Amino acid sequence: MIARVLSGLVLVGVAGGVVWAGSTLEGADPAVAAPLTVTTAPDEVAAVCAAPVQLADPDVAGDPEFGSSPVGTTSGVVADAGPGTAALRSLDGAAVTTAAGALTTSVTGPTALWSAPADGLVPSAATAWSVTTDGDLRGLAAAPCQTPTTEQWLVGGGTELGTSTRLVLQNPHGTPATVEIEVWGPTGRLELAGPATFSVPAGGQTSTLLEGLAAEQRRLAVRVSSAGALVTSALQVNSLDGLRPTGVELIPAASAPATRQVVTGLAVEGSAPDGAGASVRVHVPAGDAPAAVDVFLLGPQGRVALPGAETLEVVPGQVAELSLAGLPAGTYTAVLESTVPFLAAGTYPRTDPSSGAVDLAHVPAAAPARAGRIAVPAPAGVSIALAAVPDDVAALPASVVGVGGGPGQPDGSSGADDGADGEADDGADTGADDGATGEEATDAAGKAAPPVPATLTFLGADGAVLETRAVSVTPGVVVAAPGPSGTRAVRLDSEPPAGVTLTWAANLSSGAGLVAALPGTETADVTVSVTVAARADLGLDVRP
Repeated sequence: MIARVLSGLVLVGVAGGVVWAGSTLEGADPAVAAPLTVTTAPDEVAAVCAAPVQLADPDVAGDPEFGSSPVGTTSGVVADAGPGTAALRSLDGAAVTTAAGALTTSVTGPTALWSAPADGLVPSAATAWSVTTDGDLRGLAAAPCQTPTTEQWLVGGGTELGTSTRLVLQNPHGTPATVEIEVWGPTGRLELAGPATFSVPAGGQTSTLLEGLAAEQRRLAVRVSSAGALVTSALQVNSLDGLRPTGVELIPAASAPATRQVVTGLAVEGSAPDGAGASVRVHVPAGDAPAAVDVFLLGPQGRVALPGAETLEVVPGQVAELSLAGLPAGTYTAVLESTVPFLAAGTYPRTDPSSGAVDLAHVPAAAPARAGRIAVPAPAGVSIALAAVPDDVAALPASVVGVGGGPGQPDGSSGADDGADGEADDGADTGADDGATGEEATDAAGKAAPPVPATLTFLGADGAVLETRAVSVTPGVVVAAPGPSGTRAVRLDSEPPAGVTLTWAANLSSGAGLVAALPGTETADVTVSVTVAARADLGLDVRP
């Protein structure tokens, strides 16, 4: 890209006569000449899609009825893109055939969506997904296709008995990449039992099982650094409790370390007496002293206070976990704040009552968004979670779980039963699809903060609009907007006021208790500006 930008500057100089060689030429003093700025965008950008999930030890013999994979895994890629603006290709550049008028296909290997920016913005989004209805890989796994970078952080997975975590590194470019990884666990940074450096071939991928590098770790955080080419990374996690499947996840790169992380889309079924339920993991990469991470929970009725879950103390280097068991049913957002940068991600389970099998949804921290897209896998129903988060979230009134009282009424009745049950099997997560509930939040001056207007557009497999829905989101309240049947993409447009950020996520469900979650992101701006200043000592005189 840099080479393209610099060559563009040379062409501009030659064609327009704005760059003159030789400081002895007559003209304006270069010391006072205005610098030349050129803004450009790449011809194409890649969003790399995770490979289909696979067993750590595939069945090689025996009766399939009693094997670890009695049924096959169906995998695919779905994209939201206008005609002619994007194309699916394998990592080595080969075209992937898709149905006419749609960018959705079954896949057997890693894929990338290559998009042509429009006015510097990427007009597309894509999701990789896999679904398995029985066996060790039982579950729905989905992750957004990602832009390659030189560094990624991954929060999730584990290597304790019964859990397998595979790190997958992908390189869509024409030069090989050298990748170095660092791994942290509950006790801090881990000494790996194998290589920490990997070569990722041009147009290819490399994977490794983390249980072979760091065994018996309940929680993990991974840092990936690359040189030679930009790469993407993801974790594939599947776990068993004896013979009972307990979840499969595709974990994309997390938001970079920051002093605030917002985890939107924690779909809670209800109180979990056995301690299982939604949770949030936190990793503080560096520091000299334990970091206090404040946790603010926003739900269908506003902010709630969960006793024992208001603050999490994390030793730098450790990966900690905060249980949210005990929350009433509904869809929640966890806002986490600290004075030092940290990473965060959430999970929530869903159990099939008939078999007892469990699936897990990984909920990455969501970026603030005004406009964006989410591509929805074909086998899944979808419910969109939206949260308007004020800058001063601590000023929101809160009701205490178990004591009652809606927001601003800590001594009254909670009204939690008026929320949704958290189920997403048919795409209806909370039922609050036409606006927010609960009292209005107030700003620092005590004035009511206005609701944030947003528009959700639900599209079908052929790109046709199924429904356009206006949603009003009160700051401090989480709204769930179930999508109509057949939704394959969702687009967001909003105008949050100053002092409020809007985050969104997609809760996916399929069959009996199969769940996944996708973070909502902002439409990517890939423009690059380069400024050349007048430098007479280098023989350059920039003239208007």
